[in-house]
Amino acid sequence: MNQKYSICLLSALLLTGCGSSSAPAASAESREDSLVIDTDEVTAEDENQTGEEDNSSETVSQGLPYYDVFTDDHKVNSDILDMYHHYVYKNENDAILFYLDTRNGFDIHVITYDDLGAKEEVYIVDMQSLKKDGDGYEAEVIYNQDGADVSDYFAHMNIKFSLGFTEVEVKRDYDVHYESVNVSLIDGDYYFLEPFESQAYYDFMRTEALIYYRKKTGICPRDVTLDLYKDHTMSIHLFEIVDDHTATYAWYTVDFEGNGTDDMTGEEVHFFE
Repeated sequence: MNQKYSICLLSALLLTGCGSSSAPAASAESREDSLVIDTDEVTAEDENQTGEEDNSSETVSQGLPYYDVFTDDHKVNSDILDMYHHYVYKNENDAILFYLDTRNGFDIHVITYDDLGAKEEVYIVDMQSLKKDGDGYEAEVIYNQDGADVSDYFAHMNIKFSLGFTEVEVKRDYDVHYESVNVSLIDGDYYFLEPFESQAYYDFMRTEALIYYRKKTGICPRDVTLDLYKDHTMSIHLFEIVDDHTATYAWYTVDFEGNGTDDMTGEEVHFFE
C-alpha cells in the first residue's frame, strides 16, 4: 500500500445522536467526593473526512524491532499479545475510533453510529490463520462479531507488532458485498498506540458507557457526563432531561479498564466484555 490514510468514520463524541426513548423514572444524586475534573467541558469536534494523506505516524516505526507473536511450536504467544490490549487508533482530531482486545486473540473493535447512536463492530482475526509476510503477518481468516466469515471483504490485512504500537494495514475488496453483512473497516494504515489519559480517552469512555447500556437494554440515552476522581475512578452518568427534571438511566463508577458497578442497581459492569 503506497498511501497512508487518516480515516474518520465519525467522531467518537457524537453522543447527542442517540435516539430518544421512554425515560426511566429513577434519578440519582451526583457524586461530589474528591472530584478532580469535570471532563465534559471539552468536546471533540465532529469531522467526517476521508482519503487525506497522513504521514504523521511514519516516524513511529523507524528503528523499532518487530515482535514475533509465535513460539517455536507456532502457538500464539499470549504474553506478547497482552501488551497491546486496549491500544487505540485515533483520528487527526484525537478522537478514538478503534481499539484492540488481545486477551484471547486479536480483535479490532470499530466504533460506528446508526439512528440510535453509538455501537461497535468487531473484526476477529483467526490467529492460527496468520502467515508470516515480511515484517508482519497476513490475516487470512477474519470473522465479525456475529461469527460471520468476512475474509472475502478484505483483499489484504497485515499486522505488525512492534515496541509501543501495533500497525494494521487494511486493503478492502469492494467488489464483495452481501446484503446481510456490513463491514465499516475501510482501507487504511492504522497505528494502535497506548491510550494515555487524555480528553480523547474520556470521550471514548463516555461512548463505551452508552454502547454498554445499549447492549444491555436496547436503549441509547440522550445525554452522558463523566467525572474523574482522585482514586482513579470515573463516574459516568447516563440520563435525559424530561419535563424539567433529570431522568437517570444508569450511573456507573468504573476504573480505566471499564470495570466497576452501576451505583443505581449495585450490579457489576464490565464495558469491554
